[in-house]
Amino acid sequence: MVAEAFKKAKIPCYEQLETSSGLRLAKEIPQAMGPGDWWAFYVPKRIQKTAEEVLAELPIEVTVNPDIWHFSPSGEAKRFFKTYAWYTLIALAIGFIFFIIGLFYK
Repeated sequence: MVAEAFKKAKIPCYEQLETSSGLRLAKEIPQAMGPGDWWAFYVPKRIQKTAEEVLAELPIEVTVNPDIWHFSPSGEAKRFFKTYAWYTLIALAIGFIFFIIGLFYK
């Protein structure tokens, strides 16, 4: 919705998929949005006011950071998803280590 609105208003923007884990890939992998994913839109500082006017017409909540807008979950939700991702990764690593050890010590 935001990308289309910026396109209609001829506002150049860079959009980036972000995740609560903080992982940013050099090449985006097409995926469906899920928990812990959000889009960040970057616009030139010189047309910030015009972009704000376009966004004001949309039925969305906009949070403002210096020079950029993030359409994202709350900070608490981001921390939860980041913690969940790390615990899951650690649990998988431990399971894999035990699996490898089990192959040699039966």
